[in-house]
Amino acid sequence: MAQDATLRRITVSNDDGDVYVESSGDGSEVVLKTEKVRVTDGDVYVGTSNVGLSAQIDALKTKDDVLGERIDTLNDTQIEIRGDLDALETSTSGRLSTIDTTLTSLSSTDASLSATDVSLSSRIDELNATDAQLKATDETFNTRISSLNTTDAALKGVDDDLSSRIDALRDIYVNELNVTDKELIVTDATLGSRIDSLNATQNELKWVDAGLSSRIDALELAHIEYERIDDEVASLIDALNATDATMQVTDASLSDRIDVLNSTMASLAVDDASLAARIASIQPPKCMEPGGAKLRFNGIYWFCMCNQN
Repeated sequence: MAQDATLRRITVSNDDGDVYVESSGDGSEVVLKTEKVRVTDGDVYVGTSNVGLSAQIDALKTKDDVLGERIDTLNDTQIEIRGDLDALETSTSGRLSTIDTTLTSLSSTDASLSATDVSLSSRIDELNATDAQLKATDETFNTRISSLNTTDAALKGVDDDLSSRIDALRDIYVNELNVTDKELIVTDATLGSRIDSLNATQNELKWVDAGLSSRIDALELAHIEYERIDDEVASLIDALNATDATMQVTDASLSDRIDVLNSTMASLAVDDASLAARIASIQPPKCMEPGGAKLRFNGIYWFCMCNQN
């Protein structure tokens, strides 16, 4: 007998033989009580169970008798089933032959499918290799797309800057065209007033003699002056055409207003040609006797000088 204080255990052992625990006398008993096994009242109890192992064995014997009866019944049933199986075997032998034939055909099909499977396996391996290459290519493309996105963002910034600069240039050229348009309107009004004055002069000159050469010379000088003015207007028109070409390159949206200016300039050119023709046809007035002596031109209109008394 040995006691282990650490494990709190007492061990009874005999290396050379058995160990007997015996109790004699009326009502005597040997009690072994632990957390797992209890021996009391001539029976062994396991754990917290209140039913001893002997009682459980008796119950198992009763169940064994019942199972024996059920097994006999199953044996009788087995005999009946065996007869049915014999009949079924006879009836299904023909069907099994058919099934064997079908299986043979399926075996051939299986061999063909096996070959196909090998071919498909090789193709799948090739596709896997191709998939790996495509994944590598996709990563390369993703890198390039990221780079392109960065470049696109930079280009958008440059585009915004160019847009603002174009808008500023558009405003400058529009303002210049507006100023030029106002100047042309003023010039047109001036020419119109001068044309009206010439028309009035022409109505007065209808009743004057056209044979005075000196006054014709003065009119020719006036005609030369008008040609000079026409040259200045033509130079202005050329400048406007150059400005128009520049504005067409810079911003196509201003083409409508430039077309209007071109139309105005064409109209002015027609008016100028008409004015030149009318100036060429103008004749000086006649200085009427007895009071009129000489015809003079002061640069604006004609007048007669009277005779000395």
